[in-house]
Amino acid sequence: MNCRVYNYDKNKVQIAKAVIPFLIILHHCYFLKGLGFFHNLGIILVSFFFLMSGYGLMTSFMAKGEGYLKGFYSRRVLKVFLPFLLSLALWLGYETLVVDAFDIKSYLLETNMGDWLPNSWFVWIILAGYICFYIVFKLRISLRNKLILFSLISFVYYIMGGQFGLPQYWYRSSYAMALGMLWRFQETNIRKLLGKKAVFCAFPLVCVCCGASA
Repeated sequence: MNCRVYNYDKNKVQIAKAVIPFLIILHHCYFLKGLGFFHNLGIILVSFFFLMSGYGLMTSFMAKGEGYLKGFYSRRVLKVFLPFLLSLALWLGYETLVVDAFDIKSYLLETNMGDWLPNSWFVWIILAGYICFYIVFKLRISLRNKLILFSLISFVYYIMGGQFGLPQYWYRSSYAMALGMLWRFQETNIRKLLGKKAVFCAFPLVCVCCGASA
């Protein structure tokens, strides 16, 4: 029986990005009975999310060009940052209720920004990726050079993250966004090179390589 393989399109990417956060939540609940399988999948799931984010960014930019950058902050940045602020407010309210003499100002000043809301480090990474994308893709250079520059920035961050003492999870999968963008840019050539079925399997496996090589 023949199996028809479809391209990765924007709608499929959006569905994947909606499902993956729930799987990441299961990863953080691995200690519960029946969820031990998700214990070692955290880096892979996050890599896959970043990979899909980069693929989606590149798909939209290639379809709309410079026009895609108009209103980019409201579409991308605020959609991530505003829910984070709401979650942070709820978390601080909870801490105020259950922790004796909890002082919000002292907590924010004495706690690393990435730890204000537990397990929210990826919010800052995805925001940084979006802002970097906007700045780089506003430059008056060719699309290929934009991709090269973005990839170089991602690579430098990956290398320097450990040098500056950042926790590994802050940078281990960060370059997956650049991989997703590069994949979309060269997707036609990659499909011709590897074949449809191979590409269908290979794209999700890139995130596994991201996690395994970190």
